[in-house]
Amino acid sequence: MANIHHTISEVKKLNPELARQIEKYVKEHSYGLVFEENLPEAVRLWKKTITVGDTVNILPPRGQFETDENKKSWLVTKVGNETATVQNDQETREVKAEDLVTTVSYKDIIYPGLKVIDRVERGDPNDPYHMVINAENYHALQALIYAYAGKVDCIYIDPPYNKPNSKDWKYNCDYVDGTDKYRHSKWLAFMKRRIKLAKKLLNPDNSVLIVTIDEVEYARLGLLLEQLFPEANIQMISSCINYTATARRNQFDRINEFIFIIMIGNCHIFPQDDSKNFKQDEEVNWRSLRRQNSSNIRDKQHPNQFFPIFIDVKTNKIAEVGDNLPFGVSIDTVIPKKGCETVFPIKKLSQNYLSFLNPRIMYA
Repeated sequence: MANIHHTISEVKKLNPELARQIEKYVKEHSYGLVFEENLPEAVRLWKKTITVGDTVNILPPRGQFETDENKKSWLVTKVGNETATVQNDQETREVKAEDLVTTVSYKDIIYPGLKVIDRVERGDPNDPYHMVINAENYHALQALIYAYAGKVDCIYIDPPYNKPNSKDWKYNCDYVDGTDKYRHSKWLAFMKRRIKLAKKLLNPDNSVLIVTIDEVEYARLGLLLEQLFPEANIQMISSCINYTATARRNQFDRINEFIFIIMIGNCHIFPQDDSKNFKQDEEVNWRSLRRQNSSNIRDKQHPNQFFPIFIDVKTNKIAEVGDNLPFGVSIDTVIPKKGCETVFPIKKLSQNYLSFLNPRIMYA
């Protein structure tokens, strides 16, 4: 699509009318990733009070699983003190209001709002704070756009992976069947609506979108991202999630997932120098509580790279740093400090993974 728009802009310089006709043709035809634009899925508004005109589902008796009967849509025509009258094309029923739940399509206008249900206050009140929004992610993104459009620096998305033969994600209040011929189209439509909202939140001058995925949808997701972010620098990297591998019948063992990095505007990556000497007030890389360059690998040539750190359990501050623990000496020989928690720069790794590492590296 980016090439087509570039071509149109060049044609416009020579023949504006021809460019207009090409633009109209492009607008009416699909290019790039083509999929069935499924109707927006519906969402249940569990806490909404039932009113006349609502579309509702009738819930099953408490403790029972839902059936196809509970997924039928009904129109509320009358509301009493404890009951409501609902109808569809076939029949009319009188049902307890507490057994009804309103359903709303995403194509309907919804004005999302936030309600504080709990809070935890620690530290300085003037410090930045975090917020957890418990909502359907589409509506949560809509709510955030009112205040933060174009102001977000980073968004991380861990979407449903749409695995076949597994109840991985919901659509239209039901699970997408692994044998559904349109499950990829449904997934793409599901993702497209949310990513378009996320794009509105991101700072166009300098921001990044990060999306994780596995091999089921990574190819389609890549095309979708290229289509939605033609101006961005997009890179896919592989992330090892299980060094011992997950065995799969008649398939290669799985050890990794994929991460799409969409860098927008001036966003760029830069190397982190783990070997630098940190000075006071400089940012420190606390990964594994140790420096990472080769001269600080704990082995027989560098025996003094491992020592206990004693943390005061009341203040959560470092009370003392212990003496170096000689190479090969068990951590059980370290005498704990009263009122302190003993912390070691330990990274627990499986034996299978250690076999892939440089044999000079010694992990306690």
